[in-house]
Amino acid sequence: MIFLTKEEKTVLFFFTFVLAAGSGLGYVIKKYPKLKNAVQFIEAHQPYRKININKASYDDLVNVPYIGDSTAAKILEIRAQKGLFTSLDQIKAVKGINQKKFEIFSKHLYVK
Repeated sequence: MIFLTKEEKTVLFFFTFVLAAGSGLGYVIKKYPKLKNAVQFIEAHQPYRKININKASYDDLVNVPYIGDSTAAKILEIRAQKGLFTSLDQIKAVKGINQKKFEIFSKHLYVK
């Protein structure tokens, strides 16, 4: 049998709790994808670094609020086909980007 001190038991309990909460949250977000939008809304009010749309990688774009997997792929596809963006307004030509989404994530992007 393993004997643990009070501090070790507290740390083990805390670790188990955090692991279970994270796993549960991950499961709920996968099962109910609409909750992901609520999380993105909350994250939209968090500070993000501005990224250059002409140098951004797929991962950079996906980390911007309201730019998901498919939108990031479409932005990169348009950039590969038509060349570098000269203005942020050109990103509105990407299918799936409406004015509301553009207003939210455009403050996290710039063109250089």
